[in-house]
Amino acid sequence: MKSRIVTFVLLSIGFLLIFTSIISSIHMQTMSQEKPEPLFTLKYLYNTANPLQRDVGVLLQEEWGKIGVNLVLEGYETATVRSRIWGKSGFPTFPTHDEGGFDVYLQSYNWIPTDLVYYLGCFTAEGIPPLGWNYWAAHDSRADMYLRKCMSTYNMTERKEWIYKWQEQKQEEVNEIVIAWPMRAYFTKANIKNYCIRLNCYDIDLWTVEGKTEEDHVTVRYAMSEDPTVLLPMFGDGGYLSYLPIHRCLFRLVYDFEKETFSLEPELVKDYELSEDGMSMILHLRDDVKFHDGVPMTSADVKWTFDAILDPATGSTYYGDLSAVIKSVEAPDDYTVIFHFNKPSPEILTLLAPPGGYCAILPKHVLGNIPHDQLRTCKYNTEEPPPGLGPMKFVEWKKGEYVKFEANDDYFKGRPFIDEFIQVIIPEATTALAALEAGDVDILHTGYSTELAGEIERLKKERPDINVNLAPFPATWFIALNNDHPVLNNKYVRQALAYATPYDKIINDLMMGLAEHANSQIHKSSWAWNPNAKYYTYDLDKARECLRKAGYPEWPPPQPAETPAPTGPSLMPTLGGFIGGIIIGIVLTYVLVRRR
Repeated sequence: MKSRIVTFVLLSIGFLLIFTSIISSIHMQTMSQEKPEPLFTLKYLYNTANPLQRDVGVLLQEEWGKIGVNLVLEGYETATVRSRIWGKSGFPTFPTHDEGGFDVYLQSYNWIPTDLVYYLGCFTAEGIPPLGWNYWAAHDSRADMYLRKCMSTYNMTERKEWIYKWQEQKQEEVNEIVIAWPMRAYFTKANIKNYCIRLNCYDIDLWTVEGKTEEDHVTVRYAMSEDPTVLLPMFGDGGYLSYLPIHRCLFRLVYDFEKETFSLEPELVKDYELSEDGMSMILHLRDDVKFHDGVPMTSADVKWTFDAILDPATGSTYYGDLSAVIKSVEAPDDYTVIFHFNKPSPEILTLLAPPGGYCAILPKHVLGNIPHDQLRTCKYNTEEPPPGLGPMKFVEWKKGEYVKFEANDDYFKGRPFIDEFIQVIIPEATTALAALEAGDVDILHTGYSTELAGEIERLKKERPDINVNLAPFPATWFIALNNDHPVLNNKYVRQALAYATPYDKIINDLMMGLAEHANSQIHKSSWAWNPNAKYYTYDLDKARECLRKAGYPEWPPPQPAETPAPTGPSLMPTLGGFIGGIIIGIVLTYVLVRRR
């Protein structure tokens, strides 16, 4: 009996030694493989209706994680995304994601190739929301100074010198991470003629439909992904792609662009005179232009429009750009307007033209009695637009379904060929393409183009009735970084993130090659582009070096001596226990066999 007890005890000890040695070994290896704590956490805001934004976030999460950044993806519907960006930002408050704002966001801005309009409103202190588009708090006094100097002289040599310095300074500070200049794919029925992707419906009076005559009732259906968020052109703080086609159908501006070369042409004016000192400009208006309600346009409408934009109480998104240029507006008679400038303003004619359209002329007789601080919330901005000067007239807006327009018989350039224009709301790109292939819509908005890039070759081969083309587009894709974030307010952190961004993967894998790696917010087709400004490329070693400059420790931290898998002397306790257990087991087995 005793021998059996002894045998049981020894056997238990042997198995215990083996078990503990194995557990000890597993624990030590697990400890050596545990991921260290991240250096810091950022939140990536994306629109759940935008797969590209989500996919870029997934890629950044992986790549930035390699340098110790914990990037948490936070997806919301469109209204919440806009609220976090436009509804929260504004001097002196630029809240982080945890405070109701944002940390990191993928953004695209479109530009006018003729001159550098909107740059003051997008990248300087003048553009802090709600008076501009600088919602990520990019504030760099040196860069602001370079840009202002460029925009304050008519000497092209001096302008180029200052704008080159601006681009170099921007790439040094990395207030935002410039990714790419996109190509845009546009999809239309093959019978739609004279449609220009870059003008976003501003040229609708030039469209025709092959196989149709002026005697036919011609309807064109245009798919876009969401309802407009604003109806008055002076407000442009969100939903750019949704409201722009509407503005361009309904309203007109002082100057227009020739659609092929983008050269400036008079629109609502006959001509202009620039003063010798470059500090004022006289516009001579056309006298044959009427609003949709039949009331003639006069200088009073032009003056009221610009006075409203230039009043900070209005909260016009165009304020930052326009107030930097225009000091005051006079209307000495019905068809003469005088602009007085704050500085020499070489970009003034481009400011008065599309594609932006934010200073489209509005009817004083309709809006003039509304206080400026109530224009944003009035019914003409939220329910039904006021009468415009454009080729199409507003008919009906059924939210979530469509916006309907009809031809303006009294359009000053002649009645358009299109009788009825319907903007159909289709949130999903694939659903919009299915509608085009089924003949339910005739044109897809350019906002769908990146998501549908994979369909281009198939459509070219299989659908001769659909016209698919690629066009360079004056736009920039970039990652907006909240510069007031306690982590992102350090330029070396921003540089690190720029080096840890996988540009080639984003462009080739996610954007389907429909883009070109960019080094500037200025498109390479512009006279102002600096080819020598820094290009950031994917380089994790440089990213880690920048984080060290920012004061962060090495990541991942060096492994302590005891954490690697045990070798040499450190292996002895584990190995000894394991061998001891085996010896005891052999002895007990021998004893049991002998007893039998």
